Amino acid sequence: MLPAARSRLSWQPQPLCAAYRRTAIRRIREALDAGDSAVIQALPRLWVETIGEEDLAAAGLPETIFENMNDPQGWERIQRLRAGKAE
Repeated sequence: MLPAARSRLSWQPQPLCAAYRRTAIRRIREALDAGDSAVIQALPRLWVETIGEEDLAAAGLPETIFENMNDPQGWERIQRLRAGKAE
C-alpha cells in the first residue's frame, strides 16, 4: 500500500510511509544496486496499490500528514495549517 499526498502541484507517492511485502525487497535492492538512489525509483519495478485522499480521510488522517518540515519555516507553515490559517 503506497500512500499518495498532494504536493503544491500534484499528487506525490510517499514510499517511505508505504507497506511492502517481503517479496518487494528483491526488486528494491535491484533498483538500488542499479544506481537508483531513492526508493521512489524502485516503484516501477513493483505492483503498487495507491491509497489517496479519500482513503486518508476515511482513516482520519489529514491530507497535510505528509507535508515536509525540513526547516523552521516548514514547521511554522505546518503549525499555521493545523490552526486553520491559510497561507
